[in-house]
Amino acid sequence: MGDDDGSEGANRSEDEKKPDPKKDGKEYKSKQAHVELAKKMKKRDGEGNSPGVGDRVAYVMVKGTKGSRNYENSEDPKFVLDNDLEIDTNYYLENQIKKPLIRIFSPIIENCEKELFSKII
Repeated sequence: MGDDDGSEGANRSEDEKKPDPKKDGKEYKSKQAHVELAKKMKKRDGEGNSPGVGDRVAYVMVKGTKGSRNYENSEDPKFVLDNDLEIDTNYYLENQIKKPLIRIFSPIIENCEKELFSKII
């Protein structure tokens, strides 16, 4: 019997098997806000002034057109300030405040969303 046990590739490390999601966004199944913003910045600001692969990309959500996707509404905070763009406060209220509070309180408050937000929103 030889060394070939039919398990070719079985000794690969887990890192070798997984795709690297930082490769120009090609590995993501859906479009990501930070990846799309980096592309937009590269087109707008040029190669040398845009984020590179592996860089953190800070962004805020700005008001977009009706029906636009979140990744289309992400923008560089400095660009928002310099160009007086309107931040989508509703996005932050709904997604960063309301939804987490509902998840926290729904086990202990019946009709949680109604009880917490009916008088506010």
